[in-house]
Amino acid sequence: MAKKVAIITYHHVVNYGAVLQAYALNRFLRKVGGFSVETIDYRPPKAIEAYNKALFENNPLEKNNRARAEKIEFFVRNYIPLTDKSFSSQDQLLEIGSFVYDSFITGSDEVWNIHGFRGFDTSYFLGFVQFGHRYSYAASFGFTESTGQYRAQISSLLEKFDAISVRDNHSLHIIQEELGLRCVKVLDPTLLLKNYDEIIQIPPERGFIFVYSNCSPEEADYIRRFAKYLNKPIIAAAYPLEGAENRLELSPGEWLGHFAAADYVFNGFFHGVAMSLFFQKPFTAFAKPDKIKKVGDLLADVGLADRIVTDPSPNSSLPSPDVDFKNAILTLERLNEESRAFLLENL
Repeated sequence: MAKKVAIITYHHVVNYGAVLQAYALNRFLRKVGGFSVETIDYRPPKAIEAYNKALFENNPLEKNNRARAEKIEFFVRNYIPLTDKSFSSQDQLLEIGSFVYDSFITGSDEVWNIHGFRGFDTSYFLGFVQFGHRYSYAASFGFTESTGQYRAQISSLLEKFDAISVRDNHSLHIIQEELGLRCVKVLDPTLLLKNYDEIIQIPPERGFIFVYSNCSPEEADYIRRFAKYLNKPIIAAAYPLEGAENRLELSPGEWLGHFAAADYVFNGFFHGVAMSLFFQKPFTAFAKPDKIKKVGDLLADVGLADRIVTDPSPNSSLPSPDVDFKNAILTLERLNEESRAFLLENL
């Protein structure tokens, strides 16, 4: 009988990267590891309220956001095996029955970002687990600088883990230096899969620049200047961009397909960079203050830190439209093997 594994992560949000990493880890463990896997359908009201307020309340893009939210929820319900019951509180999670699962995993994504709007939630540190092995996979503290007042509690929770892995050097430093615990760095689960054939929907268009970023005015001008230089049309996802064909209601599969079909990609988010690497598409990453640590880590690891643009001003030089992925792919293959081994050998 296959070992049973439960994952707790950010799977229910209106965010392509969040649902894709949830899908990827679940699918990898099922298809490659041969485990029986469920993602715990944990939906804390505080998180739902924050997302609803940002996307739907007094938002001129409410209609587009609701359409995108429906497609993302359909994807979650149909492609990520969830627990039969949904949970909305830490107390409810105690009912999940630790006897049912052999192992629990928290991650990936910023599940330990205790200074984010979710605050400190012990659920993501597996505080509800009574029996079974405990692991983290590619967890991240996000922009949390220190565990601060929660240090003793977090340390006590993580000391019960069988193995800890994180996604970035900043999180690695917190675990090793601040908490004094053993930890390794692994790849984001979106880079574990060999393909996305089950879900990808590739658009008919070719020869376009794809934009997945909430651009500042300077960044938007930079993209338009680059597109004019290459004489290529722009398609933008999730966030409208003047001068682009805005596709604000893409499903996760359609979103993936645009990376596969694009000639060039501009990114403002970590998972956009990850998918550019996955599909080996020439790209630029904007240095967003709240994203640069994790984006910078990944690109430094694969030797492509020069793809980060810190100055998109009108007088700045444009990026090269070509990227040599040879060394990056070799590095990703090594990191992929190490990351897969962390999961398969521990579980």
